[in-house]
Amino acid sequence: AVVVSSAHASKTELPDWVTQAAAAQVQVPPGAQPKAAILLEDQLLTVSPTGQIVERYRKVVKILRPQGRNYAHPFVEFNKESKLLSFHIWSIGPDGHHYTVKKDQIIEGGTDEWGILYNDARYKTADPPGADPGGIVAYEYTEQIPMYSGNEPWGFQHSTPTVKSVFEIDLPQGWQHRALWRKYESVR
Repeated sequence: AVVVSSAHASKTELPDWVTQAAAAQVQVPPGAQPKAAILLEDQLLTVSPTGQIVERYRKVVKILRPQGRNYAHPFVEFNKESKLLSFHIWSIGPDGHHYTVKKDQIIEGGTDEWGILYNDARYKTADPPGADPGGIVAYEYTEQIPMYSGNEPWGFQHSTPTVKSVFEIDLPQGWQHRALWRKYESVR
């Protein structure tokens, strides 16, 4: 019998940032048994001269144990004030096969909060193939987000081992930024 995955297994190249992150070695502290590792978490905010912000978010996760499959579900939230511009998902199975999740395999849903009569919060997610121990799941989204207060928190440390975490801001000419650190010395 032949089993065919519903995702698109391809010989097409993965984005460079996926292959580079997938090659990273995970450093696990002695005695630790993490379920998954974040190979890359990369966030870029591009601010237009009018203050409009476009966020590009990339994440690459390696599944280390069967329970790590829970970490391999790409997820993005949006609502009427934030516009999802794109959402792409790739995976590399433990056997090395590359997959691209098709648009019709991405699920869209709404959040339900008890006691809320109307909530416009939406999300998109998928269940990529190859999300088994040794497998890698990568995703990228771009989203137009509102600028309320001009601040953006960055959580660069997680309980899950993280190999590389990047946060960048691309500001228009003449704009400035200021970094405030909580519990850490300022980095310049």
